Amino acid sequence: MGYYDVTPPEDLSQILEALPKLTGYDQLQQALDLADYDPLFDTLRAYNYTGRPPYPVDAMYRAILSRYLLSIPDASKLVDRLRIDPRLREICRLGDRVPSESMISRFFKRLSAHVDLIYQSIIDTIDRLARLIDNQRKFDDYSVGSIIAIDSTHVPTFAHPRRDPPTDPDARWGHKTSHRTKDGTNVEYTFGYKVHQVNDAVYGIPLTNILLPANASDSPQLPKLVKKALAEHRWLDPEYAVCDKGYDSTKNYKFLDDRMIAPIILIRDTYKKGDLYDSKGRPICIGNQPMQYVETYPERGHLFRCNPEGCHLKNQLAFSLYCRDTCYENSDESAEILRKVGRIARASREFRDIYRYRQSIERYFGSNKRSRLLDQHRYRSMTKINLHVALATLTYVVTMLAHVLMGNIDGMRQMRIRLPKQPSVDERGSHAAASSSASFFSCLQSLTICWRRCCNAMCI
Repeated sequence: MGYYDVTPPEDLSQILEALPKLTGYDQLQQALDLADYDPLFDTLRAYNYTGRPPYPVDAMYRAILSRYLLSIPDASKLVDRLRIDPRLREICRLGDRVPSESMISRFFKRLSAHVDLIYQSIIDTIDRLARLIDNQRKFDDYSVGSIIAIDSTHVPTFAHPRRDPPTDPDARWGHKTSHRTKDGTNVEYTFGYKVHQVNDAVYGIPLTNILLPANASDSPQLPKLVKKALAEHRWLDPEYAVCDKGYDSTKNYKFLDDRMIAPIILIRDTYKKGDLYDSKGRPICIGNQPMQYVETYPERGHLFRCNPEGCHLKNQLAFSLYCRDTCYENSDESAEILRKVGRIARASREFRDIYRYRQSIERYFGSNKRSRLLDQHRYRSMTKINLHVALATLTYVVTMLAHVLMGNIDGMRQMRIRLPKQPSVDERGSHAAASSSASFFSCLQSLTICWRRCCNAMCI
């Protein structure tokens, strides 16, 4: 454990004032140092290399990770940046040599055979990050993993969907409902894969994920994701699981409730006249109106009463402002009540407050796509895209760890690392061409002047 593992929160402000501001190169080097993983390097060094001496394994690995940290779109742009930026080459431990684009692609392919070691590195980083946050958080804050959020997002493949034979046989068509479509159909179609994700909903830490073809449904993946997260992180003890309507299933409610995890899942609006409960988990009274949630009693369950404003029965009952019909709904009685009403009453303010934490996983997907190029790549096949997702996740969590080590918990989701702008290869070439043409014309002008002087001397 480092120094900041035991630093009390009240001392962090003094530490931050004394620390110098880090430049983009400092942030990059700190993130790459935290991402070094010796078991992976030892495995890659065991290969029997032939031909000319290879680049150091750790240097190639740091160069690939720097592409994700700096949001460089592809390997060719990474090579161009390494050629013109000596400080970046120094941080990546490349020296004066720059690998070619094909060499980076071959190393990426070799790295895809050891994605399990990269995921183990992610697990170790998350465990350290969670321990640091729990030691620095305030007493009344939620601990890491107390609220988990589950969702999925599409990752397209770099393959043509209608080519025969298919260049990516593992990819499938998938769709999702969206309000941002240009054609107004509210449905987006993607050919590729889907990342099913479990995150800490309070601090936005990714806990685990599963990569499947894009046509895989969300609801059946919930038990697998929760079991995988609990197996990878022994300290994880969630109290609530927050999900959208795609995970609305009686099996999911029962699975979470059996593990003492309160399901905070939106229910699909399938209410029909005559049902016992509406879409917000409120019982329907004898006047065919939704009842009002009052409070929850541990022994008897959730208390509901008729709306004080009354209904059509109000004038038919003597000596009463409303019908005064009350009932208790206990989620222990059946799985259907657990789903419709909820362990935490769906109509309560507590349910709504906890459900608001679900937006953190949406922010994670958006940030990962903008700053870690999750949906911008040139890879095909599930093996390579699985490695791509792993590297994007690794660079995300090491950036969070670097912020927390500096005591910046509030800003640990800031993913952008900005380096000073360097002239591109084309700009340097154009400058060189312009300077060479200028020197040519200056020499020609000097020769012309000398020739005229010689002619004038001969005439005299």
